[in-house]
Amino acid sequence: MITGVPQKPQLSVLNIADKPFYIAMPMADELSAYRDVRLEQMHKRNWMVLGKHPNPDLYDTIQSVGAERGAYPSDIYHFTSPEEASELIREHHGLALLPRSAAWRIARDGITMRPLAEPRLRLVTSLAMREDTKSRLVNEFVKAAGRKFGVIGRTAQGKLPLAM
Repeated sequence: MITGVPQKPQLSVLNIADKPFYIAMPMADELSAYRDVRLEQMHKRNWMVLGKHPNPDLYDTIQSVGAERGAYPSDIYHFTSPEEASELIREHHGLALLPRSAAWRIARDGITMRPLAEPRLRLVTSLAMREDTKSRLVNEFVKAAGRKFGVIGRTAQGKLPLAM
């Protein structure tokens, strides 16, 4: 199982979940009035992001997509846990990029959350296997997982012409 890892030609992946990031912020923040937040609205604000070490590709993607959208942080703070992000939000009046479950954990005591409306910044969880695997067990496991998650064997519903 991998999350936030770029596509690699050596891996065959089966996407299981695709979720947006959430922005945690102080309840008094002007962005809390919006249904969702766009990167452009985060320009020149303090950003709290997961440090580069746990997932360098995700960290770089956040930076590059922000730059493409013209959204640069005034300052950037790194955290390793949602609780640490919560303290940074309070201390620096910033915006934390978090998965939904992590944002829910800290959305209390003056902190709220909104989904990030950016299709290129999403947390995709996949089941990955080597492309060249010859293991029957691994192949059968992936097929079973695909059936379980409704990815393999899904057939399109047939269309019938409407009677006039």
